[in-house]
Amino acid sequence: MCARYELTERDIAYLRALHGLYVGQIEAARFAGGVVEIRPTERAPALASGGAFWAAWGIESPFGSIVINARAESLLARPLFRSALEAGRIALPASAFFEWKAIVGGKEKVRFFARADRLFFAGVMRGGRFAIATRAANNSVRHVHDRMPVILDGESLADWLDPSTDAKRAVGIALEASPALESQTVRTSGQQLGLF
Repeated sequence: MCARYELTERDIAYLRALHGLYVGQIEAARFAGGVVEIRPTERAPALASGGAFWAAWGIESPFGSIVINARAESLLARPLFRSALEAGRIALPASAFFEWKAIVGGKEKVRFFARADRLFFAGVMRGGRFAIATRAANNSVRHVHDRMPVILDGESLADWLDPSTDAKRAVGIALEASPALESQTVRTSGQQLGLF
């Protein structure tokens, strides 16, 4: 997954109404325009078994770098994510995520979304910061990028957030989740560097 995803004012309203997300003046002003692109190190709403809250995107590694994505297939093997997988599983609401496709003369921005509903990315949290779990891309995304965020549906979302789900089962949930997505090219003047 690249370094941006989209969140709408409607997503914030959903979290506020159903999951008790506190929305202060700064957050309310930020999302008042309708659609916001979330970037690494920015605060974004997250959902845990106990409700919704704000957290910063990017877990600090022991080497001082910020890690924004966590490969689902190695969550148990990497010490940085092992404890977060056991005690800090979260879901991140989104309306879309973006990848950049190489074209002649540069890159084009591609928006991936599910027309019927909002997306929930699987994430792990440590020290008030989160990383988004990623997996091998499915057929919907593979033509642009070889990785994508783990996207949870109703049942897998509930199981992922359930504290009684053990870490090994959580990894299985992450590797099974792979809904079909739609895509559209987005016109942009900027370029994005690849992160993988």
